[in-house]
Amino acid sequence: MNKKTQQTILIAVASLAILGYFLKISYASFVTKTKISEAFLLIEPIQNNINEYAQKNNGFPVNIELNNSAFGLPQPFEIQSTYISSVVVHKELNNEQVTLFAYINPVIIPNLENGKGEVLESPYISFRGSYLGRNINWECGSNLAKHYLPASCSGS
Repeated sequence: MNKKTQQTILIAVASLAILGYFLKISYASFVTKTKISEAFLLIEPIQNNINEYAQKNNGFPVNIELNNSAFGLPQPFEIQSTYISSVVVHKELNNEQVTLFAYINPVIIPNLENGKGEVLESPYISFRGSYLGRNINWECGSNLAKHYLPASCSGS
């Protein structure tokens, strides 16, 4: 084998190794994003429950702080799934919005980062609802880096 053939083979092997590395990272990111999407499935029926509450009561009482039990929901750690450790519903005093926090289990999905590359101790996805007459408008946010989230949800 001549020197040029050896160089070509080495370049091809190095290129395949680099490609394999990026495919591994891309696949791992896809799997993590899929696991995190479980929060959206868990939250949807809770949002429906809160929508019903708001329709029945013509919104949220402004001067009262509300939590899971006020909306007829189980306690936070009773709302769990494989990747979500708890769901907390909170409406602050003198505020017309309600926020759902789906906390991601950092033991099951470790090393989740914010947008600055810092590992989060308590990663979450939040769903902020504002009552607008007959329905609640829900906005998604998170302390996670955007690459973990669907396009409809903003991250840090």
